Amino acid sequence: MASSPPRSEILLVHPFADDTHIRPNNIRDALGNCVSTLHLVSELFSDEKGEFYDSAQVRRGVFLHLQSVASTLEAVDAYLGNEAIKATEERKAERHAEYEARRATEERIESDPEVIA
Repeated sequence: MASSPPRSEILLVHPFADDTHIRPNNIRDALGNCVSTLHLVSELFSDEKGEFYDSAQVRRGVFLHLQSVASTLEAVDAYLGNEAIKATEERKAERHAEYEARRATEERIESDPEVIA
């Protein structure tokens, strides 16, 4: 039985993403949702009444929201880290291929100097 190739997406299981995985096309939406939530929470802290956080349920709700923001940012970080590793490996492979092509040309010139003429 053949094994399936590994998936490049990172599973995301909360409402800050429009999809179940972080992909290049939804990173900005997920980050925008995080930004909106952080603005919401910052507005709640600016209320000078202090009554908002008196309820354990409200504190729990804020905690869960902040946990969701954190896990979204972690998923985006993991995805971008994987993309950076992939890009680095691709650049290494390209440089190696260029090196091998130059080396082959140099060897051809060394073996037959008339190639230059």
